[in-house]
Amino acid sequence: CPCLSEISLWLEPAGVPDSLAKPDPKMLAKDDWKITASFETNDHPAAHAIDGNPATIWCTHDSAKGEQGPPQSITIDLGTLQDLAAVTVLPRQDGTSHAMVDRYRLEWSADGNQWSKPLEGEFSNLRANPVEQRIALPEGSKAKLLRFTALRVLEKDNVTVAEIGVVIR
Repeated sequence: CPCLSEISLWLEPAGVPDSLAKPDPKMLAKDDWKITASFETNDHPAAHAIDGNPATIWCTHDSAKGEQGPPQSITIDLGTLQDLAAVTVLPRQDGTSHAMVDRYRLEWSADGNQWSKPLEGEFSNLRANPVEQRIALPEGSKAKLLRFTALRVLEKDNVTVAEIGVVIR
């Protein structure tokens, strides 16, 4: 007969963001955003990265043109100048790690002419833990435009992103 031999309770430390349980109150609404991409398909356009639906993805694998590998970028027009705290990136949520971005470059601009110094980084452990990634931005980062560039992906030779978000100060 089955029996319970051990049970443990763990307390999460204070101040740990839990973006999967509740939305960040400083998450910028995407209503007026516009998006363009270096490459997109009819089935998986760049607009899927800002549609609020984690089940849809921007993908650079086209049935006619094949896989379009990194670097690939999306540029988001936020509509107005914003004081940015962070950018969030949600990898695909369909149970596969194909084409998940694990190295990136992020740039921002107030006017589209002068861009910030590129911020490059890496998302770790995506295969085992494909949760929303948060890229903290330096104090004083103000922008109307964001450019997220995938520099490397897991498996395959195309790029996917489920959602991109912006946290304001």
